[in-house]
Amino acid sequence: MPKTYEATLKGYKRLAVKGASYPGIIPASEQDSVKGLLYYVETQKDMERLDWFESSEYKRTIVAIEILDESGNLKIVKANTYVWIEGEDNLEKYDWDFEKFLATKEKDFVSEHTQEP
Repeated sequence: MPKTYEATLKGYKRLAVKGASYPGIIPASEQDSVKGLLYYVETQKDMERLDWFESSEYKRTIVAIEILDESGNLKIVKANTYVWIEGEDNLEKYDWDFEKFLATKEKDFVSEHTQEP
């Protein structure tokens, strides 16, 4: 299992994608932020799988994120994230809700999106 950290990406917001169960993140104001997880990818093959999974709707982008390290200290680290590039008109005007996703859509999403070509 890859090492993970709770993370905050400032200057972005996460919105629901219209007609989909997944979100898109886009640049936003300095006051906006996205909470999530930082996963350490161990191999190039794993990175290629992520690129395939995220598809051409997103662009892999290097960003600065905040994490709490093992000692509980706040650190800023560089990381890759996938930024939505299919236009804001394809996003809802509301935040994507992770808890709602887990409760209502996770099973369908996993079965629909985990078959590699």
